[in-house]
Amino acid sequence: MNTKKIIFSSFHELMEKNSINSISVAAILEAAEVSKPTFYRYFYNKYDLLEQWLASMLSPLIHVNEEYSWQRAMEDTLQGLEKEYSVFHRGFRSAEEYTLRDSVMIRLIEHAIFQMLEEKGADIHNLHITFSVRSCTITHVAAICGWAGDRNHRPVAETVELILGTVPENLSQYFTDPGK
Repeated sequence: MNTKKIIFSSFHELMEKNSINSISVAAILEAAEVSKPTFYRYFYNKYDLLEQWLASMLSPLIHVNEEYSWQRAMEDTLQGLEKEYSVFHRGFRSAEEYTLRDSVMIRLIEHAIFQMLEEKGADIHNLHITFSVRSCTITHVAAICGWAGDRNHRPVAETVELILGTVPENLSQYFTDPGK
């Protein structure tokens, strides 16, 4: 296993039991059995590590294409987050919750939506499209965080259907499942 994966794995184990606020870089170093320079070769700080972990969890949304729809990617993302409930929940249960959500999730999902739209031929520089993407992104992130924060949440497929129901009309054609 490479060093970065060892750090991720150790961080994951720590996050299963602790909030991001209570985990220090020193604790990550000790758990991963790596040196400070090694840690900082891969990550700026523990929040960068959390961001990279979250980016890996949201990665299905980056791979949307003609065969792999936004709906399917969202389902895969939520299923992954469901498996990692304790880590996701603890990562966003902190004093920095909104900063992490706003700076990480919004940026990643907005980028994924713009990438999908551009690949499907949308004019991503159009003011109406840009505004709609921002609105859609904020709604998706709020829905994902709300869903993940509720231990008794709705099933994944139902949640994705509800989320897709909030997509602005001028974007809906791009979010449609190619098989439908």
